[in-house]
This record gives sequence, structure tokens and C-alpha cells, in this order.
Amino acid sequence: GPYVERSYSTVNGRTTAYQKFSYDLRPKHTGEITLNPATIEQGNEVLNSNPVVVKVVDNPQPQYDENDPRAIAARMSDVRIIPTKLRVYEGESFGIAYKIYSKFRLSNIDVVSEPSYDGFLTEILEEDVQARNSEDENGQAQLEYNVRTYSMTATRDGLYEFDPYVVNIPTPVGNNRFSFRQQYIENIERAYHPDIEVIPLPTEGKPSSFSGAVGDLE
Repeated sequence: GPYVERSYSTVNGRTTAYQKFSYDLRPKHTGEITLNPATIEQGNEVLNSNPVVVKVVDNPQPQYDENDPRAIAARMSDVRIIPTKLRVYEGESFGIAYKIYSKFRLSNIDVVSEPSYDGFLTEILEEDVQARNSEDENGQAQLEYNVRTYSMTATRDGLYEFDPYVVNIPTPVGNNRFSFRQQYIENIERAYHPDIEVIPLPTEGKPSSFSGAVGDLE
């Protein structure tokens, strides 16, 4: 984020403005994390929001309502971003794959938002929504979709954080676990992007003819 939503209305000559700022947050460690108050300055007036304390626990076990179609839909698919490397040199190339694992054959995928790769040269190597048979970590059958594969080349050093990959996967589920009647549920899935660390190339022993290509090349 921030994702900004604005609206304005005028009633009896009085104008009201509304602004909403939304963020996707990803905790990096367990414990209590305090989100400091937001501050808005309007003329000479300063408004502060309340602070928010978030408790992050290790490997929580989610509880699902087996009669809630949305809870059932959320367990039917999983979206992941898989990089080949998390630490690279400036100028080094690596790969990133967007994958969807599903318990049913997908008929439609709506992309809500994608990560931005500022600081990287990107090339799409593959876009393939054909299903492949695979198994989950428990040995259960599932379908794997390799939605997109990138070739990435870092152009400058630094620690990079990325927005998540967000998709809507319409999912057919029963009205409840006792029903054979199905309905399609909007299922918003997020794949959180691992951080990528780009380290600068060493200057010691650098040839005068070096142009920046790093790695095994053909």
C-alpha cells in the first residue's frame, strides 16, 4: 500500500470528504508489534489516530467453520511465489515463478494486483495455465498451475520488499458440508513475496573491461 479510496458529497451546500488508506501487512517476527498512530495535519490542527497492537504468534493453527462456504473455498487453493535465489549480486540473473495449487480444475483467474519490480530487469519466460498433476505436503492429489515465470536481473544493490500477488479464484463449493448443491464463491488469495537482497559486486580485482554481466552465460 497505501491503497487510497476517496469520495466527496455535497448536501445542502455542505461538502464532506472521505479518504481511506489501506495497507497489506506482513509480520517478520513473532511477538507484540505496535503500529504507531497515523497523523493528519489540517491547517493548524493535528489529528492522531489510536495506536494498534498486533500479536504475532508462531505457526498458528487456523480454525474453520465447515459450514461457511468462504472458509471451504479458502482451503481449496494456494498461491505461491517461488524465487530461485533470495540473495544475488548486482547484475546477476535469477528466476521467479508464480504458482497456484488447487484441489479443483480452474476455469478462471482474476488478477487483483501484482508486485512491482523496480530495480530489476524482467522478462516473462513462460505464461502457462495448463494444469499439471502434483501432490501436497500430505501426499494428497492436487493440480499445479505455473501461471508465470520471470527472468530477473538486479540493476542495483539493496534489500527489496514487494507487494503481494493477489488473485481472485472463483471456487465451486457446497452451501455447507451436508449439501450437494454448489455455488461459486469469490476466493481472494494472496501470495506474499519473499524479500530479495542484492549485494554490490566487489571492486577488488575488477577488470577494466568488465561490463556488468554476472553468472554462467551462453
